[in-house]
Amino acid sequence: MAMYWREISVPWGESDPFGLVYYPRIVAWFNDTEHELFRTIGYPID
Repeated sequence: MAMYWREISVPWGESDPFGLVYYPRIVAWFNDTEHELFRTIGYPID
């Protein structure tokens, strides 16, 4: 099983005053990270 770790800094504009992340951004980060994982193991999705 391939594992991949990515640390993401949340920009100020992508969260609300309570510090909660705008949920569609989470999906975009997951997608970007998934593409990086597959590229790392030799299966580029591009």
